[in-house]
Amino acid sequence: MSTELHDLWRHQYNDCALETAPTSLEQARFVLCIHRGHGGECLQALTASAYIRSARQTQMSLGDPIGHLHNIDGSWSILGADGWCYDGEEYADLLEEQAIDRAHDILEQ
Repeated sequence: MSTELHDLWRHQYNDCALETAPTSLEQARFVLCIHRGHGGECLQALTASAYIRSARQTQMSLGDPIGHLHNIDGSWSILGADGWCYDGEEYADLLEEQAIDRAHDILEQ
């Protein structure tokens, strides 16, 4: 991806109060990563996440793998199965929490 295109997308998807639908999976990933951590009030993040979840459901139904490592302007992020963008430490914490939850579920059976 070119820096010019990233700059254009950054400008188009700047306002958290607008619900601008992405037109591609790559664009949705970019939007989600630049709005990471904005919370449930950020319409850009919510719209991009919904687009990605829909694409993931299609991928899973076709048997394609999920998970994506994404580089935006030299900064790496991991797109989780939940459609949210994480840095490495956040993703490791998420995986640890999920493993603990699964272990508790197994022990309760």
